[in-house]
Parts: sequence; C-alpha cells; structure tokens
Amino acid sequence: MDGRDATDAPGDGAVVIEVVRAGRSATHRIPFPAGGRVRDAVRAVGLAPEGAVVLVDDRPVPMDEPIPRGGRLLVVPTFSGG
Repeated sequence: MDGRDATDAPGDGAVVIEVVRAGRSATHRIPFPAGGRVRDAVRAVGLAPEGAVVLVDDRPVPMDEPIPRGGRLLVVPTFSGG
C-alpha cells in the first residue's frame, strides 16, 4: 500500500468519489481516464446520473463537465428505489 487512503487527492489518474445518502457516506477511489466526464464517474459507482447531484469544491457541476485534475466529487443521490 502507498500510505494514502481513499480520501487523499489522487495523483495517479484516479478519481475520488464520495457518495452521501441518508446521512451516511461511502468513499470510492477508482481509476479514471483523462478527459472523463462527471456522468461517467457517477455510473462507475453504480448510480444513475439522472438521479444525482454532483458537487466539486462545494459547487454543483453539470454531468457533461470533464472531471477536474485531482478529481474529487461529492455525489448526492436525489432519489432511491423502494
């Protein structure tokens, strides 16, 4: 292991995605290609882009926006099944 955990900013082409739902959060660190879009990262953690809001630096971003360098996304699902 390299001494970093899932909350550290990635420097290896990975993206850190924190998913918050019902007061709980789960952090995922996934490899991601340069030029990837926010919607692709949301799908990579098993969520539908149509049912989520994504924040970067406390600001909502559109799903077609490229993932910023050092990507760290906060994903808040806006609906759930049941």
